[in-house]
Amino acid sequence: LSLPLWAIFVVEKNDVKRFTFDYSYWSHDGFKVTESGVFVPASPDSRYASQQTVFDDLGRGILQNAFDGYNCSLFAYGQTGSGKSYSVVGYGVNRGIIPIACAELFQRINENKDPSKAFQVTISIMEIYSEKVHDLLSVKPKEQAALPVRQCASRGFFVQDLKKVPVGSYTEIEQRMAQGSERADSTGATGDRLKEGANINRSLSALGNVISQNCNDSGDLTGRY
Repeated sequence: LSLPLWAIFVVEKNDVKRFTFDYSYWSHDGFKVTESGVFVPASPDSRYASQQTVFDDLGRGILQNAFDGYNCSLFAYGQTGSGKSYSVVGYGVNRGIIPIACAELFQRINENKDPSKAFQVTISIMEIYSEKVHDLLSVKPKEQAALPVRQCASRGFFVQDLKKVPVGSYTEIEQRMAQGSERADSTGATGDRLKEGANINRSLSALGNVISQNCNDSGDLTGRY
């Protein structure tokens, strides 16, 4: 396995596979820990990618597009242990894309000097597990029935009855994210590994169909995924 620039080469015996990406990051070594506990490159020539580097490449454009009036999504996909949660959410002082984006969101709001502009920020946190959607900001998510996913002409796809909580600062968002994380364990998302595996395989199959049709430029998707 080698990782030069934006390509990954996987060598198995005499077979070499090349995978090309817009960005490719290294985080295995080449870092040091600051007094505050933040991981940063150990030297100017280190290839270690810090959380801030990942945000600057991937998150800053999302935040700008949101301010420009576009709906934005951040989708992390990969095998268990590949670093999805760490990159997106982070751990401790090593904040991921979402916490950094939220902090910069309110920084930009506070720097606004245009009296004709007003901002309102709400947060929702949901969990999708075994084909069921749960509201993690609900008071008792375990007792709440799975929320239905609807579609309408004006709103597109949405989760019916998903709670939207107004927030006025990054600190409030941190508190809500901690609340959602604590309640994720109380939704009953444990136990039946066979059913869990079947649902995961079905989801992966649907995702594969979507990617395949997009790559083939087929226009409309032949199903709702």
